[in-house]
Amino acid sequence: MYSRTHFSELLSLIPRYKFNQFVLKYSADKHNKGFNSWTHLVTMVFSQLSKANSLREIETSFNSVVNAHFHMGARSIKRSTLSEANQKRDFRVFADLANELMKNFRPSKQKELKEFLFLLDSSPIILQGRHFDWTNKTRNYNNGLKLHMLYDTHTTTPTYIDITASNINDINIGRELPIQPNATYVFDKGYTDYNWWFSIHKKQSFFVTRFKKNAATHIIEELPINKSDTQLVLADQKVIFKNKTPRGGKINQYTVPLRKITIRRDNKNTPLVIATNDFNKSAGEIASLYKKRWDIELFFKWIKQNLKIKRFIGTSLNAVKTQIYTAIITYLLSLKLQKLKENTLPFYLFLEKLSALLFVPVTLIKNDGHSQKKKDQLLIKQQLNFSW
Repeated sequence: MYSRTHFSELLSLIPRYKFNQFVLKYSADKHNKGFNSWTHLVTMVFSQLSKANSLREIETSFNSVVNAHFHMGARSIKRSTLSEANQKRDFRVFADLANELMKNFRPSKQKELKEFLFLLDSSPIILQGRHFDWTNKTRNYNNGLKLHMLYDTHTTTPTYIDITASNINDINIGRELPIQPNATYVFDKGYTDYNWWFSIHKKQSFFVTRFKKNAATHIIEELPINKSDTQLVLADQKVIFKNKTPRGGKINQYTVPLRKITIRRDNKNTPLVIATNDFNKSAGEIASLYKKRWDIELFFKWIKQNLKIKRFIGTSLNAVKTQIYTAIITYLLSLKLQKLKENTLPFYLFLEKLSALLFVPVTLIKNDGHSQKKKDQLLIKQQLNFSW
C-alpha cells in the first residue's frame, strides 16, 4: 500500500495548475522527449535536497527510488536528458513558479502587520572555469552573475528576485521594483539615485540608506536627540540637497527636506551617515533599521551554504538560472512545510532532517498481513528519532 512520503508532501505545496500555465506560456513541453517540465522540476528540487553534486549522482539517487516516481507524477531519468533539459528548457518556467510561491508568503491584509520592512541587496554568483566563458569579463567584476533580491524581514523570504550579469549596477534593478505604500525599504549606497529615493517618498513609503561622501546638503534644522541615543547618535539634522543638477544636467527631483543622521561606529574612525525620509522614528530606531540590512547578507550566506547555488551541474546561462531558481523554490516549499507542520526546529535542522527523510512515509500504514513491513518502518522511525 502506498504511503505519502515527506517529499511528495513537499511537492503537494506546488500550485500545479499555475505551474501548468507557465509550461504552456513558454511552450516548455513542446519537444520534451518523455522528460516533461514536471519531472524536470521534481528532479531539480530533489537534487537540492539530496545535496547531489553531479548529474551522475542525481541520476543514481533519483532512480534508486523508482517505486515512488509514479506517485510523484515523475519517471526515471537519464543524466544526458537532464543536462539537455537544463540547457534548453526555458528557465522562466521555474522563475515564474518561484515568483508565485513568493506571493503566497505575503500577508493577505496590510493590517496583519504593523509595518512592512524590506531589505534590498545583491550578491555575486561566481562562475569559474573555461565552460563559463560566456560570463561578463570586466576589469572591476568577477566572472559570473549577480543575484538581486528584495527580502521581507517578517516572512524571512524573498519577495523579488532577478539574476543579471555581474556588471549590472544595483540601482538599475532598484528602479524596476514596484514600491509598496506604507513600507520601509533599507538598502546600501549602491542604490544612490535621488530621483528614485523621491519616487519612494511619493509612494508614501520610507527609505533608510547611506549618503555618499560627496552628497552636498544644506542643514535646515538641528533635530533633538533622545537621551537614550546620545552615546550612539552624533547628529540628527533636517537637510535639503544643494545641487539641483548633480549629474550632467540631470535634474534632481528631491527638493523636499530629508533627514541626515550621523552615527558613531566603535570599530571605525569615520561615522555612519544615514539618509531617510522618516521623521517619525527616533534616530536610534533608524540606526537599528539600517543595521537590519545585515539580515539579507546572512540570508545570502545561508542559501549559499545550504542550497546548491555555488556548484552547478550545467554550464549554460539557462542551466545556471534554472538551478538558482529551483534552489529558491526548494527554500520556499521547505519553509512553507515547516510552518504548516508548526515545527519549532531551527530551519537549517528542519531542512537537514527533511533531506534525510525524503522517501520515508509521513504516517505508518497499519496492515496485519504485513507485520514485518510494520516492524521495518517502526525501526526506521526509531533510528531516525524524528517527529514532525
